[in-house]
Amino acid sequence: MDLDELFKQAQRLDPQALGQLHDLFYPVVYKYVSFRLQDQQICEDISSEVFVRLLDTFHRRDRMIKDVRAWMIGIASNIIPLRALLTSH
Repeated sequence: MDLDELFKQAQRLDPQALGQLHDLFYPVVYKYVSFRLQDQQICEDISSEVFVRLLDTFHRRDRMIKDVRAWMIGIASNIIPLRALLTSH
């Protein structure tokens, strides 16, 4: 199955497609986050949060995602400074 078809099925909340999308992109997101942060647990938390937000976006059906990889990295980029603020207090 190509990426476009996988993404379409994931948008329809197909459990298998969601799992495959997670397996495909979790390492990409984790690598990006771990490059910016050294705490493994926080990297795992942020990487997981990106997928929670993706699933929430699929549920709401309120925005189109054209490039899922870029969207996920963008979400991770937004979460990283927020997490830093929370852990610094």
